[in-house]
Amino acid sequence: MKTVGLIAILAVPVLAPGQSLSEAFGTISTGETGVITGTVKAQDPQHTVVYLSGVVGDFRPPQEPVTMDQKNKTFIPHVLPVLKGTDVRYLNSDFNADGTGMAHNVKFVKYGRSRTLVMREKSKNLANFMVWPDRPKDAKTIRAGKVALLCNIHLEMEAYVVVLDNPYFTLADENGTYVLEAPEGSYTVKAWHPRYEKKEFERSISIVAGKTTGVDIQLKK
Repeated sequence: MKTVGLIAILAVPVLAPGQSLSEAFGTISTGETGVITGTVKAQDPQHTVVYLSGVVGDFRPPQEPVTMDQKNKTFIPHVLPVLKGTDVRYLNSDFNADGTGMAHNVKFVKYGRSRTLVMREKSKNLANFMVWPDRPKDAKTIRAGKVALLCNIHLEMEAYVVVLDNPYFTLADENGTYVLEAPEGSYTVKAWHPRYEKKEFERSISIVAGKTTGVDIQLKK
């Protein structure tokens, strides 16, 4: 596999569904790149994280935090993929009918194959903390894996943060379409969705510089 040196990430890494890494970050690699694209077939495909494993390199997390908001008693986004070492800023955009700030609690829960928590609140190393509209909280991702987010106050709320070892990932859009740009080389393309945790998709792939490779993804329980 061709080893690729990376330069600094140029933007806060929040990928819109279907958005490629280069669209979000600008140029991130000094090597030649190709594109993987396809369609995810699953229930609610827009919450599918498509990513590469087997990537060699030292990847610097962004200096600015990415955001997880809470609005209308819902975590936004429902699934947030990030590079290991990234800070996640938890916001609260909810208010009560009288205009006062609505209390939200964020609780990190071990999820799937993650035997230890992959994220902790930054200032006091907490896994359970309050977030008010005027007081966002930052949490640091400390290892690759997945964490479920819950709110002890509003039990219907849940979301997921997927922490990855490299920056080659994207989210499928509402139609299941995804586009992922990556350096030339041989990897494994994987896809994760919270409904299909027990049977994660994976397939070996060779990326050729300047070429587009099609990989359709069927997720099954």
